[in-house]
Amino acid sequence: MMKTNSGTVRAMIVFSIVWVANVAPPSARAATTYYVSSSSGSDARDGRAPDRAWKHLWKIYMKSISRIPFQPGDNILLKRGDQWDGQICLQANGLPQTPVTISAYGDGPKPLLNGELQQVQWEPAFHFAGIYTTDTGVGSVLGSIFLDGQHLRTIFPLKSVKRDSDLAVFLTTLQSGTLAGQFASRLWLRTSNGPPNEQVRIFRLAGISLRNSSYVRIENLDIERFQTGIDIENSQQVTVRHNDIQDVLGIGIYLRLEDSDCLVESNTVFRSGNTALYVLKGSRNTFRDNWVSHVEKQILGLNVGGDKMGVGLQESQHTLVEYNYFTRSGGMDFYYERGSTVRYNYLYSVSSAGAPHGVDLEVYGNIYNLGKAGGKPGSVGVNAVATGPGTISVFNNTIFNASKFFLMGSANNRGRVVFFDNIAAATIPGSALTTYGASVTSNHNCFFAPGEPVFIRSKTTLLSLAAYQTNSGLDRDSVFADPRFISKEPLTPLDFRITSSSGCNSQASPIPFANSADDRTYDHDRQISNSPVIGALRVDSTAGPVHAVTQFCRSDCFNHSFTVPNGVYLVRLKFEAGSRNRTSEFRFFLNGRKMVADSQPSVLVDSNAPSQDFLVRPDKNSITLDADNGIDTSVVTEVEIRPFDTSHGGGLQVLSW
Repeated sequence: MMKTNSGTVRAMIVFSIVWVANVAPPSARAATTYYVSSSSGSDARDGRAPDRAWKHLWKIYMKSISRIPFQPGDNILLKRGDQWDGQICLQANGLPQTPVTISAYGDGPKPLLNGELQQVQWEPAFHFAGIYTTDTGVGSVLGSIFLDGQHLRTIFPLKSVKRDSDLAVFLTTLQSGTLAGQFASRLWLRTSNGPPNEQVRIFRLAGISLRNSSYVRIENLDIERFQTGIDIENSQQVTVRHNDIQDVLGIGIYLRLEDSDCLVESNTVFRSGNTALYVLKGSRNTFRDNWVSHVEKQILGLNVGGDKMGVGLQESQHTLVEYNYFTRSGGMDFYYERGSTVRYNYLYSVSSAGAPHGVDLEVYGNIYNLGKAGGKPGSVGVNAVATGPGTISVFNNTIFNASKFFLMGSANNRGRVVFFDNIAAATIPGSALTTYGASVTSNHNCFFAPGEPVFIRSKTTLLSLAAYQTNSGLDRDSVFADPRFISKEPLTPLDFRITSSSGCNSQASPIPFANSADDRTYDHDRQISNSPVIGALRVDSTAGPVHAVTQFCRSDCFNHSFTVPNGVYLVRLKFEAGSRNRTSEFRFFLNGRKMVADSQPSVLVDSNAPSQDFLVRPDKNSITLDADNGIDTSVVTEVEIRPFDTSHGGGLQVLSW
């Protein structure tokens, strides 16, 4: 699991002390709306109307630490279409019916916050040869500094450096190529070959840093090129909704420490480093309807560390993770988690399904589509580890084309792991369908793999379901049968539906869990009559292939609307052979959101005719593609619009898939 940088923690502590010392308690008054515009604002104004908007984000920070800070019901609105090189640091306390809100106003793209410092002006530190300094701006908290691609550790003085003697002591500790120094907004760097140049890259800590707050809403922002997208600590009842996080070196949305009753909903995280979504030592927090794509080892050309997971739950309790999509990332990771629930999530082409690790956990209604191109096995399956007294229950999941193992479980310290009503199916032989240790109960599952199946119980390998049942006493009522998903090559959640002719259907009947059959499957919110339960989706005798309702466009596909019912759709752009050699990227707008098809072809299509996929949930029952200025649309030979899923959230949402 993730290790927090000590320098970053110290910076946060400094800011927390400043905030706590200066913020006055809320007073009763009418709510106020404050406007901020980088294009038309002025910091000399009061910010209380669009034509009196502030210009810089530091005005928000200064207001939050003033004697009259933001009050319950106040709105802080950033102008759509505007961009800022900066971050928002805030402490605020609203009330249940009157939260403090950070959002957007006007028309156009979401307000953009950019976290990488641009055109940094370095100057020599007086009397200190080889040391250069720059001012990063009021309210800035730095996250990462890189020199020639190597990460520099940042150190902070233990006391003020306003006196020359104290500054001298501090600067002597700086080492060229390894350490940088920061105090307040001032940064120092020692070099061996003159002033720092473009080889030094500096990233602010977070687009939004919220501390010691309650009843705050953060919504409708575009946050790019930070260490962390949104960073929340020691706060309660915070809602983070409809934000787009992109190109962050570390965590996309981070409930850092002691956060409770927070809702992270309907956000997108595209290209993050450590982990897309993370909670550390929190209580009763919810991650719902977030779309995550590309959690990678390298961001913006820089090597970054971390777990590379979709969502990380560490030493928290009663966390709820539901209706999220993960692709090109890790899966759902746990570390000494207690009483949490993970349900109704879809994972596609991930590097790890995730390991429920802790006590009293429930994992159900999830679809793990783990295979690689050509139906090859991808990541390992679900590995449940009970770390103490209590039960981990893994039921009504569908796990497809895992590598090494599908279901793995073990327990210690009087714990127990239970597997029920899952479908574990492969199209290529070799992976173990079960790998069970002590204190594991398993029954009522449907297993399938071509050729000779593999089951492992306490390190003993058994090559048939019957031999495994006799040897272990487990899975007495389970079956070995082809589930016959409605698609032979499942791509979307809808492709994993099974009909009454499925071999798994023989075992579809209620199971002894407290959850009723109506809410334990991925499609629990759909009305299906006479629907037995097996795997993540109920048996649906009316289910038909998704391709039957897919739309295709092979000419004049741009500046054109496609009418669609309510739901989530996969939009695939196919390019003519060799076209990607002529241009490195294809820029276009998908329902108003600017997207880029990069030079890497989809793994699902012949590389000679590359394609790229995008997810969209339209807000007006139509999908529209518009080319960016100067883009040759003739290189797109086909646009395919395929139903992906029913809608589990509201509002427009778009992501490169």
